[in-house]
Amino acid sequence: MTANSSSRPTRKKFPFSFENFLTIFAFIFAYGLIEAIYRFIVNPRVELFYAKDSSPGATSTWIILDGYEQQLTLVLFFLSLSILFYKFILVFRERNMLTVDVIGLGKGSLIHREEASVFALGMEENLPADMPPPLSFAFPSLKNSLVFRAFRKGLDRFNDTRERETNEDKDDLGDVREEISQTISNVCESELSKLESQLAMINYIAWAIPSVGFIGTVRGIGAALAKADMVGQEGGLGEVTGALGLAFNSTLVSLLVSMVLMFLIYVLKRMQEGLVMESEEYCQERLLSHI
Repeated sequence: MTANSSSRPTRKKFPFSFENFLTIFAFIFAYGLIEAIYRFIVNPRVELFYAKDSSPGATSTWIILDGYEQQLTLVLFFLSLSILFYKFILVFRERNMLTVDVIGLGKGSLIHREEASVFALGMEENLPADMPPPLSFAFPSLKNSLVFRAFRKGLDRFNDTRERETNEDKDDLGDVREEISQTISNVCESELSKLESQLAMINYIAWAIPSVGFIGTVRGIGAALAKADMVGQEGGLGEVTGALGLAFNSTLVSLLVSMVLMFLIYVLKRMQEGLVMESEEYCQERLLSHI
């Protein structure tokens, strides 16, 4: 029994990252905030508007915002804003690493092949101090930054060329630099793919917001058709136009919010792509000049 239990592979625990915690907390906060805004601001003004003006064609900003679909749209919008704000901070933090001299060597100094692995370990001393707790939970260590990882992988590749070098077959310096450059490029390409995959939640929200608006459209049109027989009655036309107003207002709000959200996502993607390209150029120029 003991031998069988000891031979079983240990199950890895699922890492609950800060981004997962932020998503849950931001959704709860956004839902509470929008619910309070609707209860104390939007709904009273909608009731006041209908009490003062009940004409079929009358409308206002509060009427456009009135509806469960509009409320859910705003909740999703504020949720995505929270996630985007956190990712913008991470981009600026990574970009700040481009101003840090991680290698710490003057012009003309060389890294010897036999000292590459030791030098890679010593680069940690050149990193700025990490965030103190509890902010360290929110922001990853600078050892995991793209620039530092690219330098480490490049030096590891440099060290690998030393291990395979023999007296009969020595690596040409140009080939070694090409291998290091390719290693740095591979790290940056992998980072870009990871950044794109981490936008899956925001991309889903950007897709879901117009869908919520279309749900309101279908619900409003269905309610209008159900009241179509009331058109000839007194006040019946107002019931039908009110239902149609819900249909079009929900679509209007969702499309406007989606346009703003898609613009912010586009800006974030451009900043991430620019960060990766600048980091690749910086690491190659800074490291290869000392090889």
